[in-house]
Amino acid sequence: MKLYLHIGTEKTGTTSLQKFMAANREPLERRGVYYPRSPGVENHIALTAVARRNRSELWDQLRINDREQWETFRRDFRQKFSMELAEHHAQTVVMSGEHCSSRLRSDEEVHRLLEFLDRFFTEITVIAYLRRQDDFLASTHSTDVKNGGTQPLQIPDAETIAFRYDYWELLSRWARVFGRENIVVRRCGKTFLSNGSLIDDFMGIVGLVSSPDFDRPEVLNESLDAECLEFLRLMNVHLQPSDQRRGIVSTLQALSKGPLIDLPAAERADFMGQLSESNRRVALEYFQELLPVGDPLFGERENGRQRIPPPQMSAERAIAIAAEIYAQLRASGAKLHRGHRPQVVAS
Repeated sequence: MKLYLHIGTEKTGTTSLQKFMAANREPLERRGVYYPRSPGVENHIALTAVARRNRSELWDQLRINDREQWETFRRDFRQKFSMELAEHHAQTVVMSGEHCSSRLRSDEEVHRLLEFLDRFFTEITVIAYLRRQDDFLASTHSTDVKNGGTQPLQIPDAETIAFRYDYWELLSRWARVFGRENIVVRRCGKTFLSNGSLIDDFMGIVGLVSSPDFDRPEVLNESLDAECLEFLRLMNVHLQPSDQRRGIVSTLQALSKGPLIDLPAAERADFMGQLSESNRRVALEYFQELLPVGDPLFGERENGRQRIPPPQMSAERAIAIAAEIYAQLRASGAKLHRGHRPQVVAS
């Protein structure tokens, strides 16, 4: 049995791909391709959990509290996964978990995943999609703020760059364990993907072609523009971690029509410069070429929505955005969360 193991990376459209695979289990299975349920209905988070034996947010999601419960989880998942594969007789299995690329940071952890999978599959192909690191960084910051983060957009520290943005190190780790010949790498971007589509590109790797009986879930643009994102970041400072932001974030998304956030030009050049050698090595090893203009792996940044550095938020503009949020929530009948209210201090 063959396995296509999609490891992300994060911020490359993995959620859309996972939704597509989950929504099309039956037509995929008719074509001999199975997308399992036991590792996770959409995102196969159990893949990372079986290999990472240190406490993490994945343990919390799976209600694992200690090493003993982790061992029990591994044992139970192995049994459920074995039974599921026995019930479905597909020749090919596809699994997808972007946390594999971001959370398994050592050869030992990646090897632990290989040991788990080896008992089920005779052939394993690892698929990784890569996104320009400056876009990846801005998207990561946006997600962090929407989840309650308060830190401004800035170049990460050296350790974070090494494990999250250094693609040569990431791919080398997986190649050392699974074998270089079993690693397939793709670049994100309309100019790189088949038909400009991640789903079409991925299906091509797996050996599938698009068909009318495939359901394509709607892909929603959840980006916040730079101004709304900065407003939310400053607002998060005055909220508790448990406060609900969903209504506020969705309202801000409806209001977001301006440029996206980006590092200042000099900082962005510095950040990409730190990764230039890593990208050069990936370009030569996995694509056998260096792009002539711009970054050696990704070339020039694709033209799209305008990007600007984090804006300064005046009190007047913050009040105007807050008033727009209030009007939108009131019009939709939503109720503001009755949690923590920031203390107002007279100046």
